[in-house]
Amino acid sequence: MKTNKNFINFHILMSHSPSCLNRDDMNMQKTATFGGKTRVRISSQSLKRAIRKVLIIRRILANLRYELANLKH
Repeated sequence: MKTNKNFINFHILMSHSPSCLNRDDMNMQKTATFGGKTRVRISSQSLKRAIRKVLIIRRILANLRYELANLKH
């Protein structure tokens, strides 16, 4: 039995703050050429770490809000 598998790849450009989020082994910004322009590249590992940090901070803030709400009663 033959099964057809379709894959869709999305290549998305996202705007980020003007900081060097990702550096190579020589401490230089990682770059990629896209649309004929050299652009700063951010690795998926760097983005995943930022997402994890945001989720941890949200969890801490939620716990703090819960504790503060219980102090009022």
